[in-house]
Amino acid sequence: MIVNVDKCLVIGVKKDLDLFFEKAQQEGLFEFISQAKKQQQYPKFVQDIITAIKILKKEGDKSLEAYGKEYSLQELVNRIIYLKNTLEKYKEEQRVLAQEILAISHFGDFSFETIEDFQRDSHRVFQFFFRGKNKKDLPLPSEELIYISSDLHSDYYIGIHEEAKFFPDFVEMRFDKEASLLKAKLEQIEYDLKVYAQELKQLIGYKDFLTESLLNEVNKYSLQSSKKHRVDHFDGEVFSVEAWIPEEDFSKALKLVVDLDVHIEKISIETADRIPTCMKNKGYKRVGEDLVQIYDIPSHTDKDPSLFVLVAFSIFFAMIVADAGYGFVYLLLSLLAWFKIKKKSEAITRINKLFFLISSCCIVWGIMIGSYFGIALSPENPLQRVSVLQELILQKASYHMKMQDEVFRDLSVKIGKNAVINSPLDFVVSIKKGSGSFVSYPIIEEFNNSILMEIAILTGVIHIIISLLRYGRRNFSSFGWVLFIIGGYLFFPSMMSDATSLFHFLGIIPKKGGAEIGKQLVFLGAGLAWALALIQHKKKGLEEPLKSIQIFADILSYLRLYALSLAGIIMAGTFNQMGQEVGYVFGFFIILAGHVLNMIIGIMGGFIHGLRLNFLEWYHYCFEGSGKLFNPLRILK
Repeated sequence: MIVNVDKCLVIGVKKDLDLFFEKAQQEGLFEFISQAKKQQQYPKFVQDIITAIKILKKEGDKSLEAYGKEYSLQELVNRIIYLKNTLEKYKEEQRVLAQEILAISHFGDFSFETIEDFQRDSHRVFQFFFRGKNKKDLPLPSEELIYISSDLHSDYYIGIHEEAKFFPDFVEMRFDKEASLLKAKLEQIEYDLKVYAQELKQLIGYKDFLTESLLNEVNKYSLQSSKKHRVDHFDGEVFSVEAWIPEEDFSKALKLVVDLDVHIEKISIETADRIPTCMKNKGYKRVGEDLVQIYDIPSHTDKDPSLFVLVAFSIFFAMIVADAGYGFVYLLLSLLAWFKIKKKSEAITRINKLFFLISSCCIVWGIMIGSYFGIALSPENPLQRVSVLQELILQKASYHMKMQDEVFRDLSVKIGKNAVINSPLDFVVSIKKGSGSFVSYPIIEEFNNSILMEIAILTGVIHIIISLLRYGRRNFSSFGWVLFIIGGYLFFPSMMSDATSLFHFLGIIPKKGGAEIGKQLVFLGAGLAWALALIQHKKKGLEEPLKSIQIFADILSYLRLYALSLAGIIMAGTFNQMGQEVGYVFGFFIILAGHVLNMIIGIMGGFIHGLRLNFLEWYHYCFEGSGKLFNPLRILK
């Protein structure tokens, strides 16, 4: 939940300054208001510790024994950064030396002293050249250019002339050291690289020590920075500081200073103040808070959307993955990670809770729609007995059989007069395609797709209505739009070749009566929304009818739940079929790789689109955002 915060003024005497701030840090109640416009950065030493920790993390998680030397914190940080910088320097030198050795190797192993003697005795200049291989067929510009060797890109030459010469298309190569010396230097650098790399590896054992030290330094810095927010009076004998404090914690703050010469008083909040958002959640609500903060921080006037976002996201994720088998695998991986990780921070615990929840939702939804690793189950399969989707398909078939409507007549023509149909199950399985394990039932597939598509739309309708009602007191027109949405849902099937809705074949609302009621609710809701908007917002309410387009587009956006789930089901079934066609040996690997890929895509799609429907479509009507999270002075652990 989002807790109201009070602005307070703290006044105290100099002798209690340090003790007050220390107690404030221990309790974590005050967010002291800074008078400075620029945000202060961590001091260089703290930044160096962070850099050292990042360096060690990149070296791996396997903790080796400590190097054998007792370092002070400063020495350790400096040594890690020095080792990292030295390794990068040596790696660059290694790269340059390797290139030089490769270049000089085209001319063989020679001595600079021998060349100098040759130049002195012959009164000639010895030069090294290379030219692009694409110009090999061109004539040499000098008879004193001697071809030596080639590689993939260039040809190499030696020039012996009375004076230094330069030729078009030829690049002169200069060498400072001979190959033997370069190789010796490279060997020394490679040895030093191994030594320094091994030392850096051994320093991984200090990672926990550095992390604890970083927390201590950050806590010290936070304490000192908070003290700088104060204003001194009477030559420093009295101090004052403004702070934000949760309304429910004000009594705790008073108890905090009962033994100190410090007074805390609530003061009025000014128009220019940016009030922080104090979110206090526990359990699964805290998990939802993590999801909310991915997109934005709620405004302090917002209602906490954490639980709503978590529940909706879990449902959307399950509908997108749409497979009980995948959900079971996700659950196993979550349990494995939970038992594998020894040190479980609060963040890791919350992540595991999230994966437990969405995995369980995937299993439940997968069972409800009868989806297991993309395997096409026959209608008589025992697993279909617990399938809600199968029951809805049979209810839909029973409705059409009873009504003898156009759908039934069209399907009867395809079925033929000789078919024996005594039950809804006989009706939906009366048309078959394929053979063996690749049998499909077109009627079941048609009913299946129409029902899942409507469930996606109905999910959007319910989700958007909840959003509108949450802020109904702030926007009176929301009540009109709720009627508009309900009416649109009831009326819409009549616009689609008189389609049959869930509410029709379940006997909740008659088809003709529902369409008429829906039409009336559409106009009544839109008119009521416009009237209420004009009453509440005056001239701004004139734009209210345009909101109908936004609502319509937002609800249709929930069709992605159906589209993504259908894509995943089709991919899973395709991989199964491919695996069966090539045989058990190679087919097993095709099926395994295909399902792994499909599960990865499912996770990506589930997270991206599951959150998107909350953050974009749902937030339109019940979220202000742009808040600043309440960040009190506290001890980091």
